[in-house]
Amino acid sequence: MNVLFGASAVALVLLSANTAEREGGQARGAAPLDAITTILDAFRTHSVVGLEEEHDDEGSHAFRLSLLRDPRFPIVVNDILVEFGNSLYQDLLDRFIGGEPVADENLKKVWQNTTTAGTVWDRPIYEDFYRSVRAINATLPPERRLRVLLGDPPFDWDAVRTADDLRNRAFGRSKHPADILVKEVLAKRRRALVLYGALHLWKQSLQGPNLIEHVEKDGGIKAFVVLTHPHASLDVLHADPASWPVPSIALTRGSNVENQVDAILYLGPLSAKSESHLSAALCSDAAYREMRTRRMALAGNATAAEQLADECAGAR
Repeated sequence: MNVLFGASAVALVLLSANTAEREGGQARGAAPLDAITTILDAFRTHSVVGLEEEHDDEGSHAFRLSLLRDPRFPIVVNDILVEFGNSLYQDLLDRFIGGEPVADENLKKVWQNTTTAGTVWDRPIYEDFYRSVRAINATLPPERRLRVLLGDPPFDWDAVRTADDLRNRAFGRSKHPADILVKEVLAKRRRALVLYGALHLWKQSLQGPNLIEHVEKDGGIKAFVVLTHPHASLDVLHADPASWPVPSIALTRGSNVENQVDAILYLGPLSAKSESHLSAALCSDAAYREMRTRRMALAGNATAAEQLADECAGAR
């Protein structure tokens, strides 16, 4: 996960939006709307709604769960496509989400064995997401139960022995999830919430076609995209969210960023953000630490052991 590269790309998009505004855009003060209702309303006219997954952020996780737990959600949404799961284990996850018993040792492969060599998906919020959807489904009739689609390309770490093994594999982290949406959602006339990082959701990516661009082209649709402030800054809407309820959302229609994002979600000030950390139990697992250090090293991280030790120093 190249965080610095991703942040730079987002900054460039926001810079271009601000520049366009200075060069002739009209000032527009955005009004806060109810976040959950606005997202659910988007499904009336869109079969795919993208909601930014802020990696590690506990507030974003809490909002996602509140959205899923809203009684209106399973009425208008069928599927949830996630970045934090290896599609090699789709059948296993279908059984788990459907309420069947799955051993913890097998379930954790879903998020620990993705194409990402680092620790990002090992935070407890991601396991909690899957367990929360399973609990929601237990309260629903069979025809309303949610399906979680794993968007990361199928990847078998057992076949990776050297750095060359890793470099020689084409991951297709944008095209593969788009193909899933076309096959499992659009072709079946279903509707999906897409939980992915911001770079996968911009409508006009700076690094070539992303997930949203692929699915719009291949599926012949227009997706509704929600990014989170400040990754998509409310400044471009001339909004001051200091007095806004948390959460709130603002539509970008009529602004100079509407060609990039449909709505901007406000989850509170940066000072209130809380980061999810690796658990103490996971960090005390010698087999886990060996596995993660080895994979990070194969991916080119020369200080993998030190990085993991630093992360585990903040484990809870």
